[in-house]
Amino acid sequence: MASPPPPDHWDHALHRLLSDAVAQLAAGSASVTQAWSEQAGMWFVEVRPTRADAAPISAAFDGDDLLSITLADTWFEMFPVSDAGLARFGRIVAAVLAGRMVQAGRGGCCFARIDTADGPVRVGAVHAPIPWSLRRHRRFAAYWPVPDVGNRR
Repeated sequence: MASPPPPDHWDHALHRLLSDAVAQLAAGSASVTQAWSEQAGMWFVEVRPTRADAAPISAAFDGDDLLSITLADTWFEMFPVSDAGLARFGRIVAAVLAGRMVQAGRGGCCFARIDTADGPVRVGAVHAPIPWSLRRHRRFAAYWPVPDVGNRR
């Protein structure tokens, strides 16, 4: 089997963004790894929280113009890849690390609401406009213990 291609500029940028975000947490809150997926043909950066009730993060650059992102069981894409798009993803990551993510749905049809500093972001599968209070949903915890002041909506 041939070696995978070396990581691209955006692969390095993703790894740096996620590593820097985790470095701001309390020691031991999460681990960051980067690994090649032969099946997907992409380098993935994985953030695994120590807490079982926090949402894991996985992100990959497809080598063209797309970021493939999974937050817990919610998958979505961001494109085109740009510095502004990566900054937006950084704000999403900060909100997930702070426990400001709610996920609804099952299997491959999950979607999430993430309360970022810029306002709520909705990602994942297309869904009917049913109020969150009527949905079966899961609220994820912060990666580190934080006071509950202003972290949840």
